[in-house]
Amino acid sequence: MMDASAIVAVSFQDGSVGRMQLFGGSADEEIQVQVDQNTETWAAIGLKAVSWHRCELTDFPVDHHDFRNAWTVADGKIVVDLEKAREVTRQRLRAERAPVLAEKDIDAFKAMEAGDTAALAVVSAEKQRLRDITQLPAIEAAKTIADLRAVKLGGQQSPATSTPQLSSRRKETPQCA
Repeated sequence: MMDASAIVAVSFQDGSVGRMQLFGGSADEEIQVQVDQNTETWAAIGLKAVSWHRCELTDFPVDHHDFRNAWTVADGKIVVDLEKAREVTRQRLRAERAPVLAEKDIDAFKAMEAGDTAALAVVSAEKQRLRDITQLPAIEAAKTIADLRAVKLGGQQSPATSTPQLSSRRKETPQCA
């Protein structure tokens, strides 16, 4: 296994941090060439490198790769910015809720077809809870990354907010003669 000759933290205009592992030259000029060669790639995802500095792999947050988009440089160290981590948590919750909302749409259609207004009301309430999930007070109140990881899509559902199984009974429809 080839060892990296240089580990570089690249700071971007939005305050985020990227990591480059260079195999080959490690002079400052060679590192700058590598950074410059990635300009178009970063621009394609809306990033512009503003600076870089040498570092070690151990300088990066080891247990926080799920909050990679919240990394920033503070006093020369790569740390997780808690405000950015809150937004990462919101993005995670949005991604997790998308398929659940799609399932709830199906449940709502079934309730409408069955004329089951009680089930429709429960499904509607659950969909609203899911839409509001990114506004949970626990996200803003979080003091640590562990607090943010503890924010879950399902939370603790009470029986009143869980979606009931729809009855398989259908309303009688008049037959045409």
